[in-house]
Amino acid sequence: MKLLITGLKGTLAPKLAAAATAAGHQVLGWDRQAVDPQQADAARRWLNDAAPDAIAHLAMGDAAWAALLAGHAAERGLPMVFTSTAMVFDHQPDGPHGLHDQRTAKDEYGRYKIGCEDAVAAAHAAASIVRIGWQIDPEASGNNMLAALDDWQRREGRVAASRAWRPA
Repeated sequence: MKLLITGLKGTLAPKLAAAATAAGHQVLGWDRQAVDPQQADAARRWLNDAAPDAIAHLAMGDAAWAALLAGHAAERGLPMVFTSTAMVFDHQPDGPHGLHDQRTAKDEYGRYKIGCEDAVAAAHAAASIVRIGWQIDPEASGNNMLAALDDWQRREGRVAASRAWRPA
């Protein structure tokens, strides 16, 4: 299988690529320097030439790019996964959230991801939209729980925890 994975310079996509490669799949990445996803005609040409068998969209990018990828996958009957975020929900009420709960994000990032989710769902009804929370990687930065906890420790001198925590 030829799998297009966007976001290979991020935290999660390289892990998916390694697992896919280990399973014998061919991994394609999207090089934004070579093909600007905002140039829809060029992006469509690249997708047609690359001819992926499945798409995993893990990169940051606008709703138009997400819709373009989802539309390509839908037109060809390909599976597609889009990674979103638990941040599509506001902190009040704070989870756990169900699959069909109203998305209540008030911050810019959560609203951005809602827009991408809507674009993917409109273009490919069978696409999987996966909402993730923290990424955990001892070697990565960015949206990474371990890096955030280390930063919190440096700033505050301690990391506060609650006994009221419960798994979602």
